[in-house]
Formats: sequence, C-alpha cells, structure tokens
Amino acid sequence: MGKKYYHMLINYKDAKPGELHWWEESWLDCSPKEMVQEFNTTLHPGERARKLIDYEILEGENKPHSWRKTNLVTQIKNGLQFDSYRCDICGVTGKRYGLGGYITLDTKYKKQIYCKSK
Repeated sequence: MGKKYYHMLINYKDAKPGELHWWEESWLDCSPKEMVQEFNTTLHPGERARKLIDYEILEGENKPHSWRKTNLVTQIKNGLQFDSYRCDICGVTGKRYGLGGYITLDTKYKKQIYCKSK
C-alpha cells in the first residue's frame, strides 16, 4: 500500500456525553481502521479502546516527516548527547539532542522543513 498521510477523527468507544472527538494526523502504511483495531488489541492497563469516526488522506505539501531512529545507542559528540533519525518517506536526516524536544534537520536538508513524497 505504501505510506499515506491521514487526518483522522477519533473518539473513545465508550465515550461519555461531553467527551469530544479529536483529530490525529499520522503517516500510516495501513488503513486508519486497521490502525485503530491494532491499537485496541494492544491496550495497556488504564487505556480506553478507541473508534474511528472519520478520516481523509492529506495530499498537501506541508506534511510532517515520518521519523525513524537510526542508531541503537544514544551518541555523544563534543559532550552533546543525540539520536540520529531518517524520514521513512523522503529520506532527509536529522538529530534530536538531549532526552526530548525536536529533531533538527541535518545542514544539507535545512530548507526541507516539511516532508515531500518521493
């Protein structure tokens, strides 16, 4: 099927009056329905099952990258800790410094803020 970027409207299966639906956006290599089914079959204690209300495939240019960590162990260079990432869709690379935060694009990709499918 290949990865597509979806805009999905989700709610809890056992939603109570007043619990609003919410939007999620994600690259998926399966259908949104399959993604929700997989989530529901792997619930952790305290998590609530979800249901898919609606979805659309986004075709625009401003889609976020689909990052995958490429190193097994956190790297240290010049006293800075970082993990390396690569976008599964367009191939750009970047690094995330510290324990959280944003992925910084490598210099040669610094103008490619958004993902563009190959």
